[in-house]
Amino acid sequence: MKNVRKCLSLLLSFLLLPGLVSCVEAPKTAQPDTTPAPPTTLQAPPTYTYEPFQTPMTVQCGAQVLVVDVVATNHPFNADPTGQTDSTSAINRALASCPMGGTVWLPAGQYLVSGTLKIPAFVTLAGDWIDPDEGRGYGTVLLATPPSRDTPLPALISIAGSAGVRGITVYYPQQDIRDVKPYPFTFYVAGSNTQNGYMLQSIIDCAVINGYRGLGACVSGAPVHEMMTVENFKGTFLYCAAEAYNQADVGTWRNVTVSPDYWADAAYGYACSDATALRQYTRKNTTALILGDLEWTQFSNVSVSQCATGVHLVKGKRIEFAGSFYNLNVLDCNVAFRADAIDTRWGALIAASSLAGSEAALINNTGGTVKLAGVTLAGSVSGTVDRNAEKTDLSAFVLKAVPTPSTSAVLFTDKIPANGQEDASAQLQALLDRAGREGGGLVYLPAGRYLLTSPITIPAGVELRGAGSVAGRGQSGTSLGTILLGDYGYDAADPFTGQALITLAGDRAAVSGLHIFYTKNSPLNATCRPCTYAIRGSGKGLRAENLSIAAAYLGIDFADCTDSVIKKVTTGCYRNAFAINGGCGNLIEGCLQNGTVITRHGLTALCDPWPDEAKVFELVFDPITRQQLEYIRACDTEDLLISNSFAYGAHTLISSQNSRVSVIGMGADNLGGPLLNMNGGQVQALNVMRWNGSSYVRQSGALTLFNRLTIGDKTEPSVQEN
Repeated sequence: MKNVRKCLSLLLSFLLLPGLVSCVEAPKTAQPDTTPAPPTTLQAPPTYTYEPFQTPMTVQCGAQVLVVDVVATNHPFNADPTGQTDSTSAINRALASCPMGGTVWLPAGQYLVSGTLKIPAFVTLAGDWIDPDEGRGYGTVLLATPPSRDTPLPALISIAGSAGVRGITVYYPQQDIRDVKPYPFTFYVAGSNTQNGYMLQSIIDCAVINGYRGLGACVSGAPVHEMMTVENFKGTFLYCAAEAYNQADVGTWRNVTVSPDYWADAAYGYACSDATALRQYTRKNTTALILGDLEWTQFSNVSVSQCATGVHLVKGKRIEFAGSFYNLNVLDCNVAFRADAIDTRWGALIAASSLAGSEAALINNTGGTVKLAGVTLAGSVSGTVDRNAEKTDLSAFVLKAVPTPSTSAVLFTDKIPANGQEDASAQLQALLDRAGREGGGLVYLPAGRYLLTSPITIPAGVELRGAGSVAGRGQSGTSLGTILLGDYGYDAADPFTGQALITLAGDRAAVSGLHIFYTKNSPLNATCRPCTYAIRGSGKGLRAENLSIAAAYLGIDFADCTDSVIKKVTTGCYRNAFAINGGCGNLIEGCLQNGTVITRHGLTALCDPWPDEAKVFELVFDPITRQQLEYIRACDTEDLLISNSFAYGAHTLISSQNSRVSVIGMGADNLGGPLLNMNGGQVQALNVMRWNGSSYVRQSGALTLFNRLTIGDKTEPSVQEN
């Protein structure tokens, strides 16, 4: 409580007394927003009922425990795990059996797939993931036998919005290195060409043993996508590992590995017949990443070896590339990094990386800049490259692994009203209490709409889990999945300290896989209604993951927490999205704030009069969020790591008081104030991108900013102030 009041006082002083600061950079000239509007063709919302063919169950997917709604090998789908009969139709029927959202499970085995698997919006296809680098087999394997053709489409797996695939390994049994056959993409994001497919698609824990084209996004035609998430994606590819275009705010790629070794050294009958020929082929023909017009995309922990080209930035379909790379390691390639198209107003950032090419380490053929910090180069360098911080020691920046959830796999379910009309608070609380009394576990809310008129408390060791097994956010057409309709906390005497809608009340309490929407907080209410935090927690190992919080005044408040995680949380908040008060060792990763989260929800029939997207600047950005929204607030906390997170239309991206904060990969578009506001403590940030507003306001404390770019200013120097 004391920390909350202290940080609120700090916020007010920053907003109301800018003359007190000792270092302020002048705002840059405004530029028009280029982010595309979502598709206008909307789908009528389905009736919300939930009638699963099977009872939900827990399964282990790598280190993650998933709740699955449908098992594709069970009746009536009967997918064949022996690989003897074609399972394309069976898997597609299982996916279609989750019209409101959910997870379809493919147990370990081999599944013959000759056509396209179509993953609908808010649905996840999950398999038994065994990391091929561990050498213990492959778990769930798709034996891909589509017709060979040298075209991007039809893909093997097509992914819609707020949908994903995780824990799947793919093998092409008809591929032969002595007679290479071209194939369309293995995974594909069609974006706005797909109903409810525009935003937030996920590819997590997936491997391709011998692919031709790996992951594609908006390659065919001119559709647009947004917020694609790639995490732990690896394999051997004979043409490219990934090719992506026309992405609006903001994609995150973490842990991508491209190497011929995944086929050359494959076990269990999957190995290449001639490993030497394979390595010669990829060194001559493979480009690992072909990247077009991706806005603000953040890449981390990318490894490429034995390819013709590691990273190739190419001409976009709408704009040009602008993004950042952390721990990019391209070794034993001809050209490590080649830029033939970059947004000339600024460029690209590479930090804590190694680039080695026998022909060139780095080629920049554009009018933009490539800025380096802590990069080792082996090979020639040409074009506009800012090497001022090339040899900077960045050992203080560590992108630590996200802790594995430790919640028990015991599952608790009940028939709780999911029609959005009956109050579900009491029944949900009773189920949560039961899970707490019985030693913890997962309380599962299947896809549906749950009205909460009273606050709920999640006991220690209990996780409230929705139907999302990957990140999700409201789609412009119909929003599906598990949706909590918040009708609580409005007009509190002190919204910053009043009881939250959801309280995480002890160690290892968690909430994940769902959406929170405040139906009575339309931006048409002038400045919106103040209400308490959507989520508050205190303890060790708390977790808020794969969430969307829309039209909240305040998002998540973690007070006196240790080793807790906020990951892949998409917010449309009016005043503050995340507050970290006290505690140490906490992590915020892969999160995004954007006022469009408030307008793109497809739930108009359930809420106050609500504006459409055309009014978002007039009603949200200009009068509210650019004036008052503080995205992340850190107060009296130690060792907070913020990685690969972004805000559009906020006033302040990060405010820090007497805290020790490390940032790897941050961006802010259309700022109303400073990117960073600090008073005391220590803040160090790497790969910093912004437009509008100012870079920082520092009253006191030690500040370090490495590798920063601003639209219209390609020469911003590093900052080191004590």
